[in-house]
Amino acid sequence: MKKIRLPLLLSTAYVLIYATTPHWTPEYITASMYLLSPLVVLYLVWIVLKKGVPSELTFEEAFYEDFPGKQK
Repeated sequence: MKKIRLPLLLSTAYVLIYATTPHWTPEYITASMYLLSPLVVLYLVWIVLKKGVPSELTFEEAFYEDFPGKQK
């Protein structure tokens, strides 16, 4: 999951900047960030699907991965 850390941090920073832009920037900057936000989300989804590591456990083996042992 270290491969997706930078895209995750950048997309989170984008969301935080977008959330604060109406307070200190002109409307056209906020509107352009709104229009570009689907591209940021699609990029993040693409990176997670391409470079993410799937879990080796099944639902039956571990209901939650952080819970040790088998669920019954």
